[in-house]
Amino acid sequence: MRILSKFRDYYDGVANTGVDMSVFFNRSQFESEHNKIDYAFSENIKSFNLGSIGRFDFDVEYFYVIFCGVVYPGIAIERRPQYISAKYIEPKTDYIYSYEDALKNKAISNTRHDKRRQFRWVQKNKVGKKYLSNHFSFKKNMDYFNRMAENKTPIIMFRRSHCGTVIVATVNPCLRDVKFYKVFDTYSAFQELSMFIGGVMSSHKTGAVTISDSDMAVKKGFNSMSFKTYSPGKKRRRRGSSLG
Repeated sequence: MRILSKFRDYYDGVANTGVDMSVFFNRSQFESEHNKIDYAFSENIKSFNLGSIGRFDFDVEYFYVIFCGVVYPGIAIERRPQYISAKYIEPKTDYIYSYEDALKNKAISNTRHDKRRQFRWVQKNKVGKKYLSNHFSFKKNMDYFNRMAENKTPIIMFRRSHCGTVIVATVNPCLRDVKFYKVFDTYSAFQELSMFIGGVMSSHKTGAVTISDSDMAVKKGFNSMSFKTYSPGKKRRRRGSSLG
């Protein structure tokens, strides 16, 4: 599979081991905002402040990645220092893609079991076992093969905007930024994309990837100088030859 993109992702290096010239992935990225999405899990996409633990504040975000027609729920937990100290501490974000790992997370576990501080009931409810179980249950019982083929893309990510008022759908996001390698390693992710683009999307009647003429030329191995000849320039006259 050949990839045409303006950014690099964690699975791109696999293309160096061998390229299937018949499969082409035009990884153009764009975002669109939706106040209401017909996806069943849209109501579960939330972002909220979890509270403070020690010297840090924690923000939690529930998001979904649809990768090759399969829904992968995720949780992003950002840790921020409460105050600016002499030694700068950068915010750190951890990404979780399983129910078991969510229960083991320190911030979620402390919020659910902390008896010293009075966390709001809404915060505890959003990280409770029932809510987490409903969030991660979409992975097994929902199939979006046809819908992904209709959108002509193998990857879509749904998450809240920075202001939290709308849901943002990112087409062809950078999976390295959300640590999606916890779900698929480099070779598995590349193979899944290659099979989905070359199989499901190509067999769908409206799922064929349409690309421009310039991109098609790159796919076929041509460049700007293809089918052109260089100017031979002026011929040098041999020494001693006469003009007449």
